[in-house]
Formats: sequence, C-alpha cells, structure tokens
Amino acid sequence: MTSRAKRFLFRASVVALLMVTGCGSASAKGKVAAPRSGAEKIKVPATPPVTYAFQSIDIMRPFTSEAMRGKPTVIVFMNIDDLNSQAQVNFLREMDKRDNGAVNYAFVAIEAPGRKQFVEWYRAGLQFTGFAAVADADEVKRSPFAPIVGVPTIVVLDAEGRIVLAHEGLVQGPELRARVLEQLTAKR
Repeated sequence: MTSRAKRFLFRASVVALLMVTGCGSASAKGKVAAPRSGAEKIKVPATPPVTYAFQSIDIMRPFTSEAMRGKPTVIVFMNIDDLNSQAQVNFLREMDKRDNGAVNYAFVAIEAPGRKQFVEWYRAGLQFTGFAAVADADEVKRSPFAPIVGVPTIVVLDAEGRIVLAHEGLVQGPELRARVLEQLTAKR
C-alpha cells in the first residue's frame, strides 16, 4: 500500500471515528445544540438570588446554591463532546488555578443520565478541581438558568447568588476574567 493510500485511510478513519463517537455538538435527547450564530449575550434582568441543585460528580461536594453562596460563581453549561465547551471549561480550570479559591468555578455537563461516568472521566482527565455536575436537558429546563439553548453557556453569579451575566457561546479567558474581577471587587 502506498503512503498516499495510507494517509487517505488514516484520515477517513479519523473522520469516521469522530462521526461515530459524536464529537462536536449534538442535538440528540439529553443534549443541547451548539450556539446558533456566534456568541450571544442573554439579557439578564435584576434578579433575586437563585436556588439550584444539580447531581454533583463529587459526593463530598454538593452542587447547590447554598454550597456556592458567599463567593462569586462562574458556571458553564456544556456538553463533553462539544469542542467549544471543552475550551470554555479549560479556561475555567486555568482561572481556578490563579484565584486560589476566591471564586467558585463550576460546570454542568448536559448529558443523558447514562453518561455520568463519561463526565467523571472527562473531569478527572482535565484535572478540573472546581464544582462539577451532570444534568439532563429536562433538569436544566426546570432550573433558574433556563433557557439554555446553546453550549457553552456561561452564567456568572455574584456572592449573594444573583445572576449578573449569562452568555451563550465561547468567552475567551481575558474577557471572562474581567467579568469575574468585577464581582471580586464589587461592594457587598
């Protein structure tokens, strides 16, 4: 077999593997579609503190509003198969390393119930030390963060638990960092 034929077979097998494993965004049951047309800010009216609870990956660390209150919180709603979601969680991981616990960083993987183990492996492989949870699309629809229509969606809460930013689409690290710093320096 020629080297050209080998390259073709390799590329074809990679594409087939990506298609079979569902890499990229998916709109199957339990999934949320990728952003519609670029990053879109979602208008957030002044809100009272929100109450939420998702199924935590870490048994000893509940993923609830009560557990996160007292510090600014950044939550990313994502799919583990979506590349933009993966990039967004990677930004969070780096910010978490810099902030030494001053901010709660978290992600909610919007996945079918049977995919919890994959979310656990994803978190472990990334060495993400922030809060992590898994929820299906119906749970997210019933949460105070609805509607989440695309992934990643970033929600920033102030220390009291009020939503101060909701953003659909990838937010680069420096831009997200600026919004978090606003909350760290905000008068309480």
